[in-house]
Amino acid sequence: MYKYSSTNVENVSNETKRKSFSKGNDDYFSLAEVASYLDMSVSGVKQKIREGAFRSYKPSAKLVYVKLSELKDWIENSVQASWQEIDQEAESYILNSKFVSLKMAA
Repeated sequence: MYKYSSTNVENVSNETKRKSFSKGNDDYFSLAEVASYLDMSVSGVKQKIREGAFRSYKPSAKLVYVKLSELKDWIENSVQASWQEIDQEAESYILNSKFVSLKMAA
């Protein structure tokens, strides 16, 4: 769902009203640009910020920015386990559970 590339970054900036900026080697996106980049609503982006998924930078009361590198890190670290991995973990938990071991011993 979250795919990014250098062309995607340029497209996002062109689609929105180019409120992003660069400081040193870091690019910063406005909330609208982040929402477009992630294909989410602005309120969804705000929710992710409140949950601590990624940090925001607020230079003034109305301006909120997200560092592009932190956004990419969040995307890369948000790996969803497959059903097979979840089943294996559940099976391992059940087999190693103290409750199951005690019940079988009785």
